[in-house]
Amino acid sequence: MGRAQSKELATLLPGAAPPECGERIGPEKEASSWKGSILLGGLSSRALIRLTLDGRRVSDEERLNMGFRVRDVIEAPDGAVLLLSDGSNGELLRLTPA
Repeated sequence: MGRAQSKELATLLPGAAPPECGERIGPEKEASSWKGSILLGGLSSRALIRLTLDGRRVSDEERLNMGFRVRDVIEAPDGAVLLLSDGSNGELLRLTPA
């Protein structure tokens, strides 16, 4: 998504879970390559959605196909990203940098 195509942060994202199912990766997590991003769980898209911000505007959107419905996303105190999958056999997954 180019600068001319950037969207307001408040725009509804198709395939994303409601806003309460997301997490902003704060600037204090210097080691994270996702620093300053917003991560959303995609229920219908079955994806982890990363929004890169430029002020209050979304400058880029990345969808990582997870192969399952992502119910919730949070940042752990150590900077890891925790995903909760949806379903009767839901799982808690921990994502860390390679």
